[in-house]
Amino acid sequence: WRMPWFWVSAAFLAAGIVFGGWRYREARKLQLENARLAQQQVLEAERFRIARDIHDDFGARVTQISLLSSSAQRKPGLSPETVADFDAVSQMSRSLVGSLYETVWAISPENDHLDSLATYICQMANQMCAQAGLKCRLSIPDLPHEVPVSSSIRHNLAMTLKEAIHNTIKHAEATEVQVAVQYEKESLAIEVEDNGKGFDPTARRQGNGLANMERRMTASGGRWTQSSRPGEGTCVRLELKLPGNGDAPTAPNTKPSPRSENE
Repeated sequence: WRMPWFWVSAAFLAAGIVFGGWRYREARKLQLENARLAQQQVLEAERFRIARDIHDDFGARVTQISLLSSSAQRKPGLSPETVADFDAVSQMSRSLVGSLYETVWAISPENDHLDSLATYICQMANQMCAQAGLKCRLSIPDLPHEVPVSSSIRHNLAMTLKEAIHNTIKHAEATEVQVAVQYEKESLAIEVEDNGKGFDPTARRQGNGLANMERRMTASGGRWTQSSRPGEGTCVRLELKLPGNGDAPTAPNTKPSPRSENE
């Protein structure tokens, strides 16, 4: 141990052990990452399969039920009660087709990005307002496609927005609904505002709708707030942090949709 060659050899040996340990750790990390990516690909393939089966099989069958019931209620000689029953089946089938579409959109990996979420918000808000005879104004910028949004977060956001618009249609006595989306510095904010009768926030509210919205946003890592005053309408705001490009555009260029405004 007093000879120089001993210490040189010991230094080389220690360096070799450290380098070997580092190489093993990096190789292990790479192996685990490859296993994670392989598992993710398997899960995405399964999600594709489920979405395709729902769309092609269940969707087609429910659509067929709706068409058959609509055709049956037009046959002559039916009693008014039978016609009403067929009409109820047809309406329930159409509603179920819409629910199946929502499920397919939520689970399909092709839609795991912010741009798809914005497109869906446009379609959903327009459709719900059109059915209720409300004017719908959209302020949604061109959002980046590369910002990932998981299936669970998309589903929770969509269901929360749907509940907010449903509450407006059911309780607000409004004539107009405004939906605005902003994305800046990895922060997503969505507002649903109406010109209805409003309410006193301190009054006790019945039902589970508000609690469900708060639970969905909390489960997604975001927050939900609601502001209202009697006679001044109601505003529901959803806020959530998303990874991605913080320099994404936020200008109010309305995103293309089937109808940007419903009368």
